[in-house]
Order: sequence, then C-alpha cells, then structure tokens
Amino acid sequence: MKKLHILLSLALVFVFATARSQSPEDGDAVFKKVSKEFSLAEDGSMSSRITKEVKLLTYNSFHRLYGETFIVYNPEYQKLKINSCYTVMKDGKKVVTPANAFNEVLPGFAANAPVFNKLREMVVTHTGLEIGATIFLDYEIVTAKGYFPAFMGQEALYENSPVDEYSIMLKVPQNSILKYRLYNSEAKEVTGVEGPLKVVSWKFRNVPAYVAEGSQPRLASFLPTLAFSNAADARTAASYLTSLPAFKFECNEQMRAAAMKIREVNKNDLMAVLKMQEMVINEVSLYLLYPVYSGFRCRTPVDVWASGGGTELEKAVLLTALLKAANINAVPLALISGYYEEGMGVLPGIDLFMVKVFVPKSKDIFLSLQSVDDQSRVMKLGERQIIVLEPGEAGTMIKESWQENGIELNARLTFDTAMNAKGFIDLEISGACNPYFDLLKSEKKAASLLKGPFGEAKETKITKLGASESHFSFEIAKEMPARRQGNYFFLDFPYCDKGILSWHLSELTEFRKNPFEIQFPVNEEYSMEFTLADGMKLVTSEVNEKTENTAGKFEYSVKQQGRVVKVTKSVSLSSSKPEKGNYEDLRFILNKWQSEGYRKVVFKI
Repeated sequence: MKKLHILLSLALVFVFATARSQSPEDGDAVFKKVSKEFSLAEDGSMSSRITKEVKLLTYNSFHRLYGETFIVYNPEYQKLKINSCYTVMKDGKKVVTPANAFNEVLPGFAANAPVFNKLREMVVTHTGLEIGATIFLDYEIVTAKGYFPAFMGQEALYENSPVDEYSIMLKVPQNSILKYRLYNSEAKEVTGVEGPLKVVSWKFRNVPAYVAEGSQPRLASFLPTLAFSNAADARTAASYLTSLPAFKFECNEQMRAAAMKIREVNKNDLMAVLKMQEMVINEVSLYLLYPVYSGFRCRTPVDVWASGGGTELEKAVLLTALLKAANINAVPLALISGYYEEGMGVLPGIDLFMVKVFVPKSKDIFLSLQSVDDQSRVMKLGERQIIVLEPGEAGTMIKESWQENGIELNARLTFDTAMNAKGFIDLEISGACNPYFDLLKSEKKAASLLKGPFGEAKETKITKLGASESHFSFEIAKEMPARRQGNYFFLDFPYCDKGILSWHLSELTEFRKNPFEIQFPVNEEYSMEFTLADGMKLVTSEVNEKTENTAGKFEYSVKQQGRVVKVTKSVSLSSSKPEKGNYEDLRFILNKWQSEGYRKVVFKI
C-alpha cells in the first residue's frame, strides 16, 4: 500500500501522499471531513490535532491509497496520542482499530542517517475496509517548548481526493502575536475567543481533489495555502538559524587542510570553488529530509564532516565553512517555495538551500548541495524567493533577475552525390544553456554539445568561453549523415540539447488542471544552409510559417534557391510561468518545436 506521509511542522503537520494522485473523476474516495487544529499553549508547548473521515469507493482506495496512515514524529520532544481510530463498514458496523494495528518503525529517510535514528513513524493500519466503508482517524501531537523556534507553519490545503468539508483553526494565548495570511483563496477567517485563547478559523466546502501533473510549480505557490507565525518578523525567524553555533562556520585542522589543498592545486579561484563543491557533494552524504524533522536545528560543520553526512542545510553550512577556510567568501541561502513576507517569519516554507560564493574577479555564483552544477544555479532560479542566512543579515531577501538563455546554431554544409557532408557548424549558447563549469573543467566536453547526425565533428574549437556566453566551431566531415530509403534521403537537423529538448516535454496532455512551469525562458534559433550535389532535389515542401501567441513565438521556413536549401527554425519562450489560461498556447508552440515534421528535410536523387 502506498504511504500517506504526515510531516510535522512545529505544531503544523504537513500531509501529502506518495501514492498516485487522483482526479475527481477517478472516484476512488471522498473525504467527508478534514479538520486541522494548531495550538500554542501558555507554557510555550504546541499541539496539532488532525481529524479525518474518508469514505472508500473503490478497491484501489484501500489497497493502495488510504489503507494505512503514516505519522512521523520525534519522541524526544513530541508525544503522539491517537484519540480515536475506527472504521464504519457499509452496513453500519463499527470496527475499532486493534492495538496491533499501530506499529512504530524508523522512517525510510532516516535509515542511512544515524543522527536521525531517534525519529519514529507510526504506521496505522486501518481495518474493516471495504467499498462503502468510512475510515475515522483523530490524532494529536504535542510538541515540547523549545523544540521549534516559533509557532509557525505553511499549510497547503488539499487532499488527493475531493473533500466535502475542510476546516483549519489556529489557537494562541490572547497576549501572543499571531500573524497569518491565506493565499490563493478569497475565504474569510472567523475570529473568536475560547477561554484564554484567541481563535482564528477557516472553513471550505467541496474542495476538489488535487491532481499531480508534470512540470507544475511547487504546491504552495498555486494551491490555497495558509501561512502563520508568532515570530515578530521574517528576520527574527531567520535569526534563529543564524544564531546556532553552526553559523560560526568553524573548521578543524583536518578540514582546513583539505580546503587549502584544493586551493593550492587549483590556482583559479572558480576552479577551487567547484572542486570544493564536488568534495562536499561526493564525499558527504545528503540526508533528504525537511528542516522540520530536525526542529530547524543544524549541527556544526565539524560534526557534519566527522559524521560523513548531513541535511541540505548542514551541507550548505559545511561548504560555506570550507570556502571561508580557503579565504573565499560565501554565504548560505534559503529558497522559499511558497510565500515570503518580511513582516511574517515562516521557516517551514523553506524547501531548498544553496550557497552563494563571492568569487574574486568574477561574478557571484550560486551552488547546489544536491548535485554538481554545470552552471551557476542563479541562471535557473527565476522567480524563486531567496533569503540570506548570515549572522547580521539573516532574513534579507535578494532578487535575481532572469539571465539571457539561448542557443544559436548556424550550419553551412555541402553534400556530394553520395550524400557525404562537409562544412562548418557554429554554435553560441548563453545563460542556463551554457554548461560553463563543465567546460571550464574539461574543454573536451565541448564536442558533446553538438547532437544529431553530425555529432562527431572532425574538429571542435572553443572560440569563446565565458560565464554568460560561450561560442564553438565544429568542422564537419561526415559520411552519409542522412538515412537512405531507396532514392530518398532523410536528413535530421543538427541541434544542441541544452535547451527545450533537455526538458523532455514530448508528452503534453491536451488539458491541465494545474499551472504549467518550464525550467527557464529561452530563445533558440537554428539557421542551416545545405548545398546539394547536381541531380539532387528537395522533396520537403517549401514553407514559411510564423506563430506568435501569449506564450511566445515559433518560426519555421524551408526554401530552395538553386542548389542551396535554406532552413530556419526558431522559438522564443518569454516566461517560466505562463498564465494559467495560456497553457494551450504554450503546448501549441512546444509541440511545433519538438515535432518530427519540423526536425528534418527529405531529398531525392
């Protein structure tokens, strides 16, 4: 059975399904009621109470989707209480879940992370399941004071099946700060008092099922999402992290020696930075867990180095410490997937960490902690919100605008009567399409940039190598690059796969429910001249096609002048997040660009 993971964020519990998401038409199940209540007590402890009623409509609903519930918590600081758990069968019979249906296990993500082996995952196996049965679950988690930096959370309001009634409630002492905002929804809050607590609540009816789709923005950026916090502001919340001992960025002698050795071997500052990134990524394991699992704590770089593994935040601090030890200035960064407001501190919105490096005599670069970069990550961040995690500057938001991302290919090729080709192909790539770091490490990698029938060039030259833009020249001498069928020759176009084709968007559904997001805006232009041997003719119809819509532009032309066939093909996508109603326009352009009919020409002897 697939898992329904329940992540704990302070008093907040994040709920999501690893099972296949379903649309309302699937009809696997329906949540009759979902209730989430997050409370801050006078003594500083926090609690979250989750109540759910889900009616099962298909075998799939209990064999794969909702037959089990998984609750992750830290028993050192949190107490889990199951208030009630039972099933009402189709005939009305009530089946109380037996004691042996509650089993604690080690969360899968902590299996190879010894420092997190104290975490537990309660597996609740629901019983009495059949089509027409309704599962009732009510549980509560109480978190001790001091485990989380503040009472805060970011809750995307959705389930993977339709919800008849969805309610969410916040409770805090009347003298406590409570800042909140509901995004992507016009629902109004109801305020009141419950004893010594002030209460804010929202209620939603007929919430549609969430449907997972490819190339969509992060959930919190388009679903109804409640963010809340009792921190004074964003800088106060971020300062909790930077006040930790880890943010002194201290190294021991072994760490300093490793950093200085890399610096001594690599005289180029940027190469030294990249080699240090490789060391942290390849030699220090990454523990894939959300910061909420660690209570937003971070071990020191010395401890992370000694243990050989760390969270993404810990690895960010480690890389920063190593760079500083090598006299290269750097600062950890946190990226927010949902919303960031300076007047409200919501750390659970952080879903990615990076390191910004101030490279001497070069432009600042952004480095990932998950994989070795081929280009500065700033080229691909787009509209993501970025905050600085540095003592004294914690919580400061920085803005990075899109770079110029493009591919321009010019081919001049001559074919003889045997369809052997000679000539040159020039390639210019910029921004996110330019694998500058890879080329800096090995110029031999330039040869792999040219794809298609002329991929193995006779000679490859780098005419310009730069952080923002690089130029290449390929000398071509290729026997029979075209596919022959009788007297017909099918010639595929040469191309560079660092642009749209690298996104693997060949299958685009006709309709979507969620917004569509591409990796980055891009301009790609291909201009090709094929000089044919005597007696050869162009079979492909001449065409001059131009399309411009809300998503961008597409142009394609084929024409013959004597023995010369000229082909031009270009595309321009100006935004990474086309307006929700413009998916059809984007799909139209992408399908044109990737269509086989626009990627080859046919000749005849």
